[in-house]
Formats: sequence, structure tokens, C-alpha cells
Amino acid sequence: MLDLSTGSKPLALNAADAAARHPVHTYLDGDVIVTPGLMAALAVALAGPAPRYATGTAVIPRSALAFTRAYARFWQKLPFARSPAPGYGLFSVNAAGRARWAEFPNIISDDTFTRLQFTPEERLQVPQTYLWPMIEGFARLTRVRVRQDAGVYELARLFPDIVGREAPLHPAPPSHPRHHRSLGLRRLRRRRPAHPPDPPFRHFHQRPLRGPRPGLAKLPPALRNPPIAATLD
Repeated sequence: MLDLSTGSKPLALNAADAAARHPVHTYLDGDVIVTPGLMAALAVALAGPAPRYATGTAVIPRSALAFTRAYARFWQKLPFARSPAPGYGLFSVNAAGRARWAEFPNIISDDTFTRLQFTPEERLQVPQTYLWPMIEGFARLTRVRVRQDAGVYELARLFPDIVGREAPLHPAPPSHPRHHRSLGLRRLRRRRPAHPPDPPFRHFHQRPLRGPRPGLAKLPPALRNPPIAATLD
């Protein structure tokens, strides 16, 4: 356990990397619960000299709030959640994989930054599970999603070369309208603006991101996540 005087996630990641002695480095959120056998399975998956990225199979525990349960079902259908080895909440790399970059940059989305250091063929997902709790409540979910979108735009602006490493996805088959009502969510319709479009979280009146923002069409499908719907049916 490292006790750092400065609160900074990139600083903490870099300090932990510097102190680590094992060739496999695993990064996980503080609220993740690892099930027995997962760490051993990741070590096996990452054995060998080739650069590799690995994760387990996430299980979202049942939330106490109906809205959060509905959004968890919706969120798991997003392109990112269905992409190869998404690694949300927990991911590991071997020594050759960690050599792909120097220190973690001071950015929002360090997990996506790490995953996109690897091609889809270099990412592995083991069947062993881990519990990844969903943030509770509409307001907190909204803040998290706004931050996630900001992180994707930041990556596309600062590291455009790695954004293209996301795997293309086949569109999900349309579901029955009754299914959407059962989720309790309604997608927002976007009007065609006369000016360049704002990011999808403009409905929450966030301050605009600094610097040029790439259009959604330039991002791979697995990085284009729609915002949380602002209303309930």
C-alpha cells in the first residue's frame, strides 16, 4: 500500500507501476470485487513475450434503485460494453504490453487510453468474473457519463492515432418498442443544427471542452456512447 501526499489518479498509477515487481500489472477500481480464480486466470492469459491486455468478465450487481437497474441493462447494450475485452473497472497488462507507453498521462480516461494501446486481437477476456457496481441515481450517473464523454473527446484530441484501434461492431438488431418502455428510458432526438454539433452531453448544460472537438462520426462506434436519457417514460 502506497500513501501518497498528493491526490492524483495518474500520479497514483505511475507510483504503483514504479513500485511493482511482478511483470503483470493489474489496475482496478476501488469498489470492484474480484472473485476467486480471476487473478490466476489473468496471469495465465498474459504469460508469454507478446504484448497482451486482459480482463475478466464483469458482473453488475443488482442495484437498489429502479432507474439504476434500468440504466445498467441499457448500458450493457452499448457498443463499448459489447466490444472485445472492454475492461471497465479492471484490466491487466503484461510486461511487453506495459512497455507500449511510458507514464500514464494526466488525462481523464486512463482505462480507455490503456485499452487502445492494443489492437482487438491483442486483448483477451477470461470467463472468470468480477463485480463492478453501477453508480447509483440519475444525477450521479449523469455526472459520470458527462465525464466519460469528456474523456473520449480528450483522447481523440490528444492521441488521435490510438482511437482508430477500436474494433468495428455490427449494429445490434432493433428491439421491440415495448422493450424500450420496460427499460424506462427514452432516447433523446437530436435536431440537425446549423452550426457544428456539440458533444452528445450538451443537454446537461456542461461547460464546453477546451480545444477542438472531433465530430462523433470520426470516432469508432465503440467509443460513441449515447448520453443518459434526460426523461423517464
